[in-house]
Amino acid sequence: MQSGIYKIICLKNNKAYIGQSENISQRQNSHFSHLRCNTHTNKLLQSDYNEYGGENFVFEVIEYCESISEIMNEKETFYIRLQKDLIYNHKKKGDYTSRKINTIAEKNKIEKEKLFNIERQYLIYLIASLLMNSKLSNKELSIIIENTEKDMNNLKNLL
Repeated sequence: MQSGIYKIICLKNNKAYIGQSENISQRQNSHFSHLRCNTHTNKLLQSDYNEYGGENFVFEVIEYCESISEIMNEKETFYIRLQKDLIYNHKKKGDYTSRKINTIAEKNKIEKEKLFNIERQYLIYLIASLLMNSKLSNKELSIIIENTEKDMNNLKNLL
């Protein structure tokens, strides 16, 4: 049983459905079973599956990762944003704010900040993962991660 982030790609239009699962193999079977039975909850994906046929859809693992919901949510959001408009997902995790946004400029600023925060967290996670395999001490690792956080926050101020 492997957990991670995956996508289902339509080869005809390059649209993708991006998801996460604690058991990718089981999730793949579930998705395609629902698609074959015309019962998938994502109506856009189901419609294209019906139109183009199952042979034009592929399932790919984007990344295997630990089954920690916060990390998986961040990574799923990261990959959804990378896919941009060619996406079947209805809701993009992390796209919600608790207050009403009035101006386009305010919306754009919030979107940039969200994307930056996701990318910062993911970059720190990647750096930490790489460094964990090195022969650095825990103190050295902490200093590197802390400096990376400071650098990323300085970059954020440039937005």
